[in-house]
This record gives sequence, structure tokens and C-alpha cells, in this order.
Amino acid sequence: MGWKTDWLYVCIFQVVKDIWATAQREAEKVPALMGNAPEHLLILECEGVRWEYPFCQPPIMRAWVYDGVEIQERFSAGELYPQHNIVHGAFYTQGSFQFHISADRKRIAITYVLGPRYGRGYILKPQGQGKRGRLVPAGGTGWIS
Repeated sequence: MGWKTDWLYVCIFQVVKDIWATAQREAEKVPALMGNAPEHLLILECEGVRWEYPFCQPPIMRAWVYDGVEIQERFSAGELYPQHNIVHGAFYTQGSFQFHISADRKRIAITYVLGPRYGRGYILKPQGQGKRGRLVPAGGTGWIS
């Protein structure tokens, strides 16, 4: 099963799209304060994770880019780090979204950084599966920047 048809990846990429949409709305609402939202998001599936304070860590297993229209796979593996270029206001030109799926697929660590003071880390868990599957908060420690 590939990432395009795996229901868990579909749910994760919906989280990416929701984060993107929120950033776009915030940038439009107060452009003088927020600046331009990121031009795209670099999405990284990480092999490493720190669960107690959610943080996804290299090595990078796969990477994609989301530009608000489509998600395109970019890299298959290796060491790849996001490039944060500061723009006006709260956003980088390139945001980053990292995730780690536990081996048993019962926890997903999510971390993202859209700007110098705009990021978050938390843990989700799957509820159901297939077309009825969704991701819900797993509780525990999270962080907001």
C-alpha cells in the first residue's frame, strides 16, 4: 500500500491541509501584523521521535512539498532539513511539517513550524480505520511556540 492510498497518510495529509488553510486565513485577516503565509510546506516523515515532548527527529524517511494545491513527493530518504527564510511578520517563506508514525501505528507525533514564533508539537492517535478513520488527540504533553 502506497502513501497515496494508505488511510493513515490520507489523515495526516488532511492535518497538513488544515494547518495550511489556518495560516492562509490568519495572514489574510491581519496582513500588516502576520505578513504573507508560507509559499509552501516541506513535509517530512521522520524515523526518529521524542515522545515525552513531541519532536520528530532525523533521519528523514520521505519528503513531500505542499503548495496549497497538491502534495508532491520530493525525496525518498536521507538527511534533509528545512530552510527557514524569514519574511514579514509571523511566517517563513517555507514552513515545515514533520511527522512520525509509531511502529504499531497507534501514535503519530506531529510537529510544525511556520514562522519564528509559530509552531506546535503534539501527539495524535487513530480512531477507526479506512474511510471512517480519523486522527484524534492522544493527550499527553504538547508544545506551542
